Amino acid sequence: MQNRIGIVIGKPYHTINRLQLQGILKECYHLGFSACVFSVNEEFYDEQVLTEEKNILNAMQFHQLDGVIYLPYTLTKEETRPDVTKYLLKNCQNPLVMVAAETEPFLNIWFDETSQFESIVTHLIEEHGCQDILCLTGFAHHKPSLNRADGWRNALKKAGLPVSEERLVYGDFWTDAPTKLAIELTNGTRSMPDAVVCANDRMAITLCDELEKRGVHVPEDVFVTGFDGIKETSLHIPSVTTCMTGWKELGRNAMRKLYAAITKTSQDIPETAECKLVLGESCGHHREEIRGEELNYETLESRYLDTSITSLLLSDGNVSSLFRSIYDTSYFFWDTNYAGHGDFRLCLCEDWNKTEFLQYSETYRTVNYSEQMLMTEPSGQTVVFPLAQMIPMQINSNQPSVTFFNPIYFRDRCFGYSLLRLDGIADSYDIYYLRFCREVSSALAFLCLQNDYRSLAFQNYIRGIRDELTGLYLFDRCPQMWEECISAAQLYGETLYVLAFCISGLQQIEDLNSRIEKDKIILAFSDILVRCCRGHEQVFLAEDGIFFIIGSELPPVSRPDKLRQNIKEQFQKSGVQTNHSFLYLSSGCEMFDTAAPLSLQDCNTALKKLITTLQSTEQPTYQTKQHYQRLSELRREIYTCPEREWSVEFCAKQMRMSQSYFLKVYRNAFGLGCSQDIQHSKLAYAKKLLLQTDMILQDIAEKCGYDYSHFMRQFKKEVGITPTAYRKGAKK
Repeated sequence: MQNRIGIVIGKPYHTINRLQLQGILKECYHLGFSACVFSVNEEFYDEQVLTEEKNILNAMQFHQLDGVIYLPYTLTKEETRPDVTKYLLKNCQNPLVMVAAETEPFLNIWFDETSQFESIVTHLIEEHGCQDILCLTGFAHHKPSLNRADGWRNALKKAGLPVSEERLVYGDFWTDAPTKLAIELTNGTRSMPDAVVCANDRMAITLCDELEKRGVHVPEDVFVTGFDGIKETSLHIPSVTTCMTGWKELGRNAMRKLYAAITKTSQDIPETAECKLVLGESCGHHREEIRGEELNYETLESRYLDTSITSLLLSDGNVSSLFRSIYDTSYFFWDTNYAGHGDFRLCLCEDWNKTEFLQYSETYRTVNYSEQMLMTEPSGQTVVFPLAQMIPMQINSNQPSVTFFNPIYFRDRCFGYSLLRLDGIADSYDIYYLRFCREVSSALAFLCLQNDYRSLAFQNYIRGIRDELTGLYLFDRCPQMWEECISAAQLYGETLYVLAFCISGLQQIEDLNSRIEKDKIILAFSDILVRCCRGHEQVFLAEDGIFFIIGSELPPVSRPDKLRQNIKEQFQKSGVQTNHSFLYLSSGCEMFDTAAPLSLQDCNTALKKLITTLQSTEQPTYQTKQHYQRLSELRREIYTCPEREWSVEFCAKQMRMSQSYFLKVYRNAFGLGCSQDIQHSKLAYAKKLLLQTDMILQDIAEKCGYDYSHFMRQFKKEVGITPTAYRKGAKK
């Protein structure tokens, strides 16, 4: 396995964080290691954002890392640091070096900045004659904070000035403490000093702004200095005097200490670092005295503003197109020095696009990543890889490299993470890459929202064309589906058939019982229809109690008769008619030859006539219903054993009825005479033997209870072609 370390850092694009990262990476490459940087970039007070930022730690696969360097002070929010530290304590069994913090059992490292901070206080005393200097340091009991406070004390003592602990204020290395101090200085709670030395630049910049808001001008009324040397000090008005410390060397020392722990060797690690005083207007220097390059805001922003990335990404309406656009626009945010030396990939949870609009807040992922991740490709496709792998094989590098992991999310919705690999480059990404990741997150969220609305629109459409009770399509609202059935049958040269079923007596059920009882019957019958149909057959509700089944089959067509009989038998078995004696199921069939021109209007006209016929069909008498089950059993036996010597006389004896009465109830029950039904059973059996066996025609005729010549005449009369032609046509 490749030697690899993890680095947990906040805002790696910030000046001092970037310098430390450069030092870590240079030493990392020198020692033959690659690095994975897990960065927390957004630290708003919004709890949802904080949760999603910290979620990037779940991408850390410690079995893939030899050790970890953790820079907790780069995480500026107090709410963030304890959670990250707790996570590492719980999950990291590897050697871990904490920079500027001490937490057992982790190793720690820092350099002594006492003399560096002392130099900036001495500058205020010797060059500007300051006598009353207030020190705004960092957290109490924090080693860097204490070192810088000691530097302030040492400078005052060497100058013979009194050291008052009341002039030492512990802060937060962020914006809250300097804001509070500005209020105290302007409302008289604290007396205004000659100068305020801040333990970092962020507090110095904030203090300048907050004092200016309250009518106190820097440097006219009070001097303010910072420490660390971030880029914003030269951009600020007034520019802020600061001290550039040895951040790169600190980073190198951190890697040396981690390497010693990994290899169980000793390393010579210095405890001090050089620093450089950077003059600014905040302590009274004029701009012409300050050397250094001035940054042009227009140049900084034009690279971003001159692109149409937002509209490009938000205009994509499907997943593949969006992925292609993301990769097509990613070059906008590549540093030109990185070209050809790295790769970018977007890795998403396998359920990132899950949408159910009606339960939106309950369905999407908010924490952790899926066990199987999807790595997107520039082609628009995706490749599955296990989260345990951390970095997909396609983006791995054989040479020392750094891979940046950034969380991709929108509010509290977790999508995944982005990967930026740089081969052999000891540097971080800039703010433009982070902006690009934000654009990607927004585009993913917008696409999910589009899909939600499409889903809602489709559900509304479905509600309009489906029956709410049964879920069946409403025939009169689905002309397009009807046309598709016709077109498909014409394309494959099939005969289109429509079976119609009408349940009579439903109104009596509702009148005598309730609407609920009627609905139960309709639901039971619709379930029978769906279960009896094959995959290509479609069930429709035409009117209340009237149903259609539309299907198609290559000639000769035998499916409708079997399906029709099966549905009738299933309806009888359901027991519905037994419970409601006045219910009656009538059925009919309409065939459409698709070889001839066929219009939707022609089909609808024929089906309306069929419905009228079914509705006018005389319902069977009570006597027919009384004998229906026994008649059905007899008919099933006729179709199961067609080779027997069936006759009307034999069947009537089986039913213990007179022949005339038997013929009447049989026709009422099944819509055709017993003799005709016996012939149908024999022909159906003959068709089966012709298709499924190689028996000669004489044997088939005997098997079906015919003499040969009668069989040939009867088959051609009923089917329209000879048995031989039927067999040949079916086998083509």
